[in-house]
Amino acid sequence: MSTMHDNEVYILGSQLPNSNKPPKHPQQKWLWIVALCSIGLIIFGIYRINNPHIATITENTTTESLQSEDSYSNTIIDPSDTVQRIELYEESINDVPMQLFEPRNLAIKLQVGLPDINDKSILYVAEAAFVRADNKRIMDDFVLEGKQLAYGKANTGYCSMINGQVYIGAKNDSIRLLEAINQKGYFFRQFLLVNNGYPVKEFFQKNKAVRRAIALRQGKLVIVESKNKESLHDFAQALADIDISQAVYLIGGTESYGWYRTKPENAAITFGTKVKQKPSSTSYIIFQRE
Repeated sequence: MSTMHDNEVYILGSQLPNSNKPPKHPQQKWLWIVALCSIGLIIFGIYRINNPHIATITENTTTESLQSEDSYSNTIIDPSDTVQRIELYEESINDVPMQLFEPRNLAIKLQVGLPDINDKSILYVAEAAFVRADNKRIMDDFVLEGKQLAYGKANTGYCSMINGQVYIGAKNDSIRLLEAINQKGYFFRQFLLVNNGYPVKEFFQKNKAVRRAIALRQGKLVIVESKNKESLHDFAQALADIDISQAVYLIGGTESYGWYRTKPENAAITFGTKVKQKPSSTSYIIFQRE
């Protein structure tokens, strides 16, 4: 029997049952199937035209069809505002209290290995990509300053950082991955939580943990963290309810260690537990003064 910890995540799939009985009239059966499918496609096409949002909801249930595109410039938003800092505020919706960290005028990057907490140019640090339990290597595509360190597409969501632009979303092709490699940027894959403003419906596990996500909200980049332990389903729904358009997961749970300081001169405030034997391939997302 396996033990479910608060930092474990399970993705459940489904299989359709197979029938062992051959059809009595195979040709007639296939004619009926083709006819019914054609009628169904026509009805769905008419309904989709009249209800444009239903297409997004339907596509969210199939990872192969997910498509989104969004970006945020992490340079100066307001030319008159030059203070480099982290804006911290709280919101609560549907009994899910959350902290939001909004970087202002900060650079964003990935790093393998824990940064120095005494480096006051670093204002926010959190774990990014999953590490495989078997070989302790980074799971899925991971690019660090143009060098691809890991390969795989098990997770549909991605976050890339290219020439001061942060892209969060899901795409079936590898355009952002190739751009990150060619332009010496950063890229990692993670669970997709919100796509085109809708919570993704592919998480069914019941375990709860402190959840964290990197997200886009009204054109601004934010890190969102649940203050309590939440299921992925409830967390994703809460993100959509506070007007998050795109969000991918950042590792949460009790063993996800990081810290933040709202200003460079402030002391660092840590979260999670610092584990001594953390894999050397553990990656971190960092907001830092340029």
